[in-house]
Amino acid sequence: MRPSPATCSTLPAARVKRLAKVDPEINAKLREETVRTIAKATELFVEHLAHEAFKHARQNKRNSKTLGYQDVCLAIGGSPTFGFLQDVIAPQPSQS
Repeated sequence: MRPSPATCSTLPAARVKRLAKVDPEINAKLREETVRTIAKATELFVEHLAHEAFKHARQNKRNSKTLGYQDVCLAIGGSPTFGFLQDVIAPQPSQS
């Protein structure tokens, strides 16, 4: 069975599988469909986070094509969707 375009991901399946095995709560073998679904969900999550960070960079009138750590921090702090990351990602101290 071929994967549909909706489940195709740019993340390598072998790497996703290896990272999933690091989690002690995952003690079963992962089926190929499961790995593809995790990879696609991760890709969509990162895409959404990058899009939100880009909006913050634009609001701060930065025309850079590169997102910075502060842009990501602002996206995390400004959206309830990313609330679970607030304890993990610390705001970068401002440079004076």
